[in-house]
Amino acid sequence: MKIIFSVLLFTFLLFVTAWFMPVTFKQEIAVEAPLNNISNALLNLEKWRYWHPSIRTVSDSGKIIYNTTKAGHPIITSKESTIELRNSSALGILVRETSLTKNRWYSLFIIPQGNDPTYIISLKEKGNLLQWTVRNLRGSEKNKILSTLKSYIENPANYYGFPIHLGDVVDTIVVTKEFTCATDHLYKKLEKTFGELNEYIKSNNLTVTHKKIAFIQYRNKDTLQVMAGVPVNKEADKQEHLYYQRMPKGRMLIGRYEGRYSELHKLYAAMSQYIIDYSLKPVALSYEKYLSDQPPASTESHVVIDVYFPIF
Repeated sequence: MKIIFSVLLFTFLLFVTAWFMPVTFKQEIAVEAPLNNISNALLNLEKWRYWHPSIRTVSDSGKIIYNTTKAGHPIITSKESTIELRNSSALGILVRETSLTKNRWYSLFIIPQGNDPTYIISLKEKGNLLQWTVRNLRGSEKNKILSTLKSYIENPANYYGFPIHLGDVVDTIVVTKEFTCATDHLYKKLEKTFGELNEYIKSNNLTVTHKKIAFIQYRNKDTLQVMAGVPVNKEADKQEHLYYQRMPKGRMLIGRYEGRYSELHKLYAAMSQYIIDYSLKPVALSYEKYLSDQPPASTESHVVIDVYFPIF
């Protein structure tokens, strides 16, 4: 009986000690994104509903309320929990998260690294030894906040409005034809030029390796400079006004657009901003690839297009 009592007493004392013994939890994760994007995700509370695990499960935005406390701290409330941001700075923030089952205080810090744009996001939270033990035994919650934050930050569509990624050069040999035309004649000229390229490819037994592409640039308000091309497997005998373009191995910044052709300029602008944010350098002209293998017939055509920026 004494042994049982001693074991129970020891367990009770151990539990009490663990409950009152302070412990600081620290977790870190590496994120590849510009500092402005990371800061925006952390300091703009309206973005939290897209990544924070306690908020983003609420699909109906009407169930989320944005407000400020009497002290002026931003606060977001859902049916499940409330999050309040305190003591925010350019590189960190203090967070209070409350619900029916928890009252958590933790801080999130951005730690610059030497190889920009890679940063470390550090989460620190004060608790007790018992909580630390339980969390390590459960394990599943260890990096939930950091992992969802990383996924959100590293998805370019959340910042630039389009899926954008880095890839390799695939259009290594392209047979092309250049022309100048009035803006309102572009679509008929593209159709005619691709017809000429197709005839040349057939007559020379070439194999088309990818979809049709075009580089289009304004020379002035009413005139366009255009280079239409078709990627092929090899070069053949040259024909007047047709030229081969070779692309060396390297990297491409690739963005995808689906919608009216008249709105494609938004993807070009988004990718140009991406290049600035990630300190990339364009090394050649950008071009668009028609994934339906047909160029647009008008500004209102529904298109699916990949835009390529050769970058360094």
